Amino acid sequence: MAGAAFRRLKAAIFKPDAPGYGSTQELREEFSVFRTIEHGFPHRPSTVSYSPDLGVLGIGCQSGDIYLFGKCGVEVTAKHDPESSILQILFLGRQMRVLTVGFENDIHLWKFDNAGERLKMVEEAYHQVVYPATKRVSVACYPENSAMVAVGTEGGNVLLISLDKLSFTGKHDDVIFWNKATEPTQGTNKLHPGSVEALEACPGDPDKLLIGYEKGAICLWSLSTKCPVRNFPPIQYLCGASWHPDGRMFASAHEDGSIAMWSVDSNAEHGGSTKPYGVQSECRKIQQVMWRGEEQNGMLVFEGGLDRAEYGDRFCVSVQHGKDLVAFEFTSRIIGFTVVDDSDNQPDSLIVLCEEEVVAIDLKTPGMPSIPKPYLYSLHDSPLTCIQHVSNCPHDFWTALKEVHHLTSEKSTRPWPIDGGVLHRSDAPSDHRLLITGHEDGSVRFWDATDVSLSLIYKVNTNMFFMNIDAPPEEEEVSQPEAEKWPVFVKAGTFDPFCDDPRLAIMQIELCPLSRTLAVAGFGGQILVFDFSKESSINTLERMTVEMKLKDEDISRKVHEMLEFETGSLELAAGFQATVGIVTCPPCPILSLSLSSQFGLVGLGCRRGLAIVDYFQTRELAVECTILEEESRRTLSRLQSMRKSFRLTVRRIRNQSVHVMAGRRRRTYDTPMASSSAVVPAPPAQQRDKRETMDEIQQRRDQLGNGVRCVQFANTFGPGVGVVSPTAFGCTNSGRTFLYSLELPADVNRYKEPVNVRPLEREFALRHGAPILAFHVVDHSGRYIASSFEINMKRAKNSDNRVPHYAVFCTEEQVKCVTLPNMKHHSKFKLYEVDETQLQRVGFMQTDDGFMLVGIVTNEGEAIILSLPDLTVRLRTQAVRWDDFRGQRTFVFTRGFEAFHMRSPSQLQRLAVRSQQQLRAQCSFELKPQRVRHTPPPVCDDVSLATESSAAAEAGGGKPRTFTNAVSSAFGSLFHRNRTPTPEHAGASTGSKSADKTPSKSSVSPDQAETDFYMSEVSRAEKEGDFVSEILSGMESFHTATSETSPTSESEPEKPVPKPRASLSPQKSVTAQDRMVKEAHERGDRLKATDRHTQKMSDSAAGLAAMAGLLASKSGENDNVENVDSGKRAGYVSNDPKSHEDMESILDKPERKPREVNIDHEAAKFTRSSGTQPHARSKSAHAKHRNVSKTTSNDSTDKKPQRRWFSFK
Repeated sequence: MAGAAFRRLKAAIFKPDAPGYGSTQELREEFSVFRTIEHGFPHRPSTVSYSPDLGVLGIGCQSGDIYLFGKCGVEVTAKHDPESSILQILFLGRQMRVLTVGFENDIHLWKFDNAGERLKMVEEAYHQVVYPATKRVSVACYPENSAMVAVGTEGGNVLLISLDKLSFTGKHDDVIFWNKATEPTQGTNKLHPGSVEALEACPGDPDKLLIGYEKGAICLWSLSTKCPVRNFPPIQYLCGASWHPDGRMFASAHEDGSIAMWSVDSNAEHGGSTKPYGVQSECRKIQQVMWRGEEQNGMLVFEGGLDRAEYGDRFCVSVQHGKDLVAFEFTSRIIGFTVVDDSDNQPDSLIVLCEEEVVAIDLKTPGMPSIPKPYLYSLHDSPLTCIQHVSNCPHDFWTALKEVHHLTSEKSTRPWPIDGGVLHRSDAPSDHRLLITGHEDGSVRFWDATDVSLSLIYKVNTNMFFMNIDAPPEEEEVSQPEAEKWPVFVKAGTFDPFCDDPRLAIMQIELCPLSRTLAVAGFGGQILVFDFSKESSINTLERMTVEMKLKDEDISRKVHEMLEFETGSLELAAGFQATVGIVTCPPCPILSLSLSSQFGLVGLGCRRGLAIVDYFQTRELAVECTILEEESRRTLSRLQSMRKSFRLTVRRIRNQSVHVMAGRRRRTYDTPMASSSAVVPAPPAQQRDKRETMDEIQQRRDQLGNGVRCVQFANTFGPGVGVVSPTAFGCTNSGRTFLYSLELPADVNRYKEPVNVRPLEREFALRHGAPILAFHVVDHSGRYIASSFEINMKRAKNSDNRVPHYAVFCTEEQVKCVTLPNMKHHSKFKLYEVDETQLQRVGFMQTDDGFMLVGIVTNEGEAIILSLPDLTVRLRTQAVRWDDFRGQRTFVFTRGFEAFHMRSPSQLQRLAVRSQQQLRAQCSFELKPQRVRHTPPPVCDDVSLATESSAAAEAGGGKPRTFTNAVSSAFGSLFHRNRTPTPEHAGASTGSKSADKTPSKSSVSPDQAETDFYMSEVSRAEKEGDFVSEILSGMESFHTATSETSPTSESEPEKPVPKPRASLSPQKSVTAQDRMVKEAHERGDRLKATDRHTQKMSDSAAGLAAMAGLLASKSGENDNVENVDSGKRAGYVSNDPKSHEDMESILDKPERKPREVNIDHEAAKFTRSSGTQPHARSKSAHAKHRNVSKTTSNDSTDKKPQRRWFSFK
């Protein structure tokens, strides 16, 4: 006996090397598992974004998954590597690139690849943010048409990262420091403003960046001049900000539930913040705000702001349009929202991303109804409890099912607003494929699984057929709420995580598409049989009870009460209409269900036994209570006890030997799964050792009882019967099978004469006693045994009725095939004895020729495909992660060589078992026509307007354009742009000798410093000729405007030259300075080439000396006014009112004599930022001037710029 056990052990160990095990290359090429697409709603979303240029919606998840959705069928996915939660998704304008920011300070740059069969996102660059005091990235922003991305941090600084391979130098020019951005607001009080909470680029002017800090400070920063343009004082802790589309105003959301609207052009004091709902008590903070539409008819969308005490448990997004204020209430936490605008830049629809669903709201239709979704359905609106797939659905039934489709939750007739991308072609099969899901609330939903997008086409509610359910009645949605109710709450979304009555949960679904019959079984022991009708009707439900109790059993201690069906007439809508209702007594969950529309029978199995019911005549045919066997099985005889003990001992020894070579053997027959993603790893050896032992498995089986896990009808040979006849099989948890012979009357008398059911004396019991999970019968050649319906409709061929037929038993430990009617062993495939794995799910697949294959999934996530009846391994690969228990329990094989399993509670993963069944969509993204945006007026800053205002004043100005005006304009622009130093020049150390010799505040007076500085600039200009070139440029503009032709001078247009957009990429200032100085000298050389320009140079030098003396002496009030007017014409407009006061105070000084000042000419060289912008002085001169002018700045009154306030009613 020991020798036989050893031989069996050796055969089991080396079975992978045996012939026919499927290790040849031909079998591997025929079958393989491919991950194709994902259906449902992304699990655990973290951010949402929308691209108006592409028309694409982006959703990021905490798992690092990225989903981009366009129109129906256009979809692309990617994943962060290394895995990190998605903080933000940025679409880079019209560059066809995407930037994603992770919570681990990682930034990924993606591009779209259309080269292959499917659209892909290829990672172009990766950057890990490492900078002192960064802590963590909090927000990011992409200014339009720029070469960089701004990244805000929790440390308060904003990093400017170049999009060229995401390079970051770490220099001071690439960082917006919080102390520089908030210096005009804080003054000498250097308090940290907190993390960066808002980062928004100004619409139409991406050079202006709005920076909002946690403690309420807001700064409007210029990226070209690297200095603040406006500063807004803090009023409350800040949560977010949003620009108005015209760029003149912006709205800020605060932690106290208030919203403030700020005007960029206004300098008035702010009037305080106001709460939208007018609540004086504590309110929830406003997490996000968006401002859309024109100023007169603008629309404000925000999250939060409700009274915390009364509405603190509600998740709401509010929409305010004029005096109307509506709050949309959702049943799950809100992640974010975005507004989709139409071609006229008016708000069209609102996309709200919640934790469990996506909702689109129509903003143009009165009442703001929801828009139906073509995809992104929440499969888990009610938790999923059952999945069934129907392949090759008849076309007429498919069409009729769509005709009766009624969804009352969505009332808007407008199309889905996300319409980006182009769908070139789809590999969708020619036949119709239907996916049916059962849910915890008793609903059954039919999904169109033919194409790449899973869409809902029909829904059946079973709770309407019961009386004593605990679920509340459905509330009718009020289209026009009552006016006296305020605030107005409108329920949005379909997600409902709560079910008041667990008995309604759907456990089993069976559909016959040929006869259009549906059978549904629930957790409370109820079975409903539906017939399909295109017209509504009023019917009475036929009810019956199946007794499954012992003769003297006390059922008073039952788990739950038995469901009671509705009595009387029921108004049934078109579609599936219930005709028969069956309930078990005592109530227990239905474990298996079989529907035979050919025979008109329903077979059900539960924990207490099995039953066969004739639903044509509403009659009970056979009932087998298996609970008696459970009691008798616990007491074993002496011989049975010895056999069981010896069997367990041999298994224990075999398992110890198998563990030694488990790793080497697994590498022999494993084949990787074909997928675009990484191969699913197999469980390590230490994890395999933690599996259940035989004692634990036996204990678990005892707790499950001797229930019936499988019921099947087949037209085959019964045991000991040599004629093909209708037969019923019932398989139990103990490995036993009950067989029944069915005698059906003729078709004419089918509804009159009863069906005779005779139990066969011979039963079949498996020796190892493992639970039987699935059962199937094939004919002599291993083909599918078709029903008479399928043969009559020419959807299948006649079966081979030669002896023998084969019965396939799939248990937890092995797959066994026996012959019928002899019940002899034919073939076996062992799992537990070889690999210590158990069978979890079973499915049967059918080829085009009718041959059947069985697919199984183990508790390690392995997918094994076996041919019938020889049980030859066609494929063995890792299909699900070994620790993904949800995917293993929900794995479903289809007849069409596909598979589905739950990837997450809300996502359904689709797989193809054969390469011919891969479902992919060939699509691409295309840019939409560029929309016309409102061009905002230029925001006043010192440097940018120096050129624009001077050109505008001289083109259409108030004074006649003369030679004096041209010279005054040029001199005034130079005077005033050198007047206000930038923080970059004033704060940074130049490293030159002049910086070390900067006078202190006590040694030099402010008046003397101002005079010394301007006189030194004039003397330097006279020597080097740069200022002469500036004057000649103004003279050229004058002569060009007054004469039609000028053969030797450079022409300038009469209209104001628009300000060139400064490059946001870091550049070397030394190179720019040398280039601009060289251009100035070359222009001066060209002007000296002619006598005419030589004369102009002498005249200009004389005029310059006269004007310099006039400035130094400060004689005459009219001269001062003339200089002030020249500065205004030159474009000098200061950010701070005190700058005007300083300028006037300098010009109004008493008369003094000019003095000679020695200045370092090398340190005072002029620099140019571009060909059309004026000169800027050196860093050393700026630093010297900044140290001197600090004494006068503290005396002036600091008037803070203010926002314009709009009150909420």
